[in-house]
Amino acid sequence: LLLCRTFILFNLALLERTQVKNSIIRSKTAPFTLVVTLMFKTDETLNQFQTDFKPLGEYVNAHETGTLNYVAMRSDKNPLMVTILERYEDKEKAFLEVHRSSELFLTFRPKLSAMIEAGLVTISGESFYDL
Repeated sequence: LLLCRTFILFNLALLERTQVKNSIIRSKTAPFTLVVTLMFKTDETLNQFQTDFKPLGEYVNAHETGTLNYVAMRSDKNPLMVTILERYEDKEKAFLEVHRSSELFLTFRPKLSAMIEAGLVTISGESFYDL
């Protein structure tokens, strides 16, 4: 009975480690999503953001093959709220290596950072892996 119980506990521990390991492996290769919400202080700042974002969005959707979806959406309830939905085949290659190093992203990001630093927009967001 003791031997049987030890065997069961050992196998449960092994199964748990395998599930955790598989979860980590799966998450590294699973689609990766960012949901970013921006709250603009003025219409002028929102308009500037749209002008700055448009070439980036067009480039990403046309040329970044690891990007599954890249879209900015304006709220139907709050005209100064924009949500950006970014979906990538994976985090490491499509998002970190390709997207974040693209020339248009590197041009756009300082413009958005300047808006944030000037208090013209607040930003929040979350990132997700598919289940």
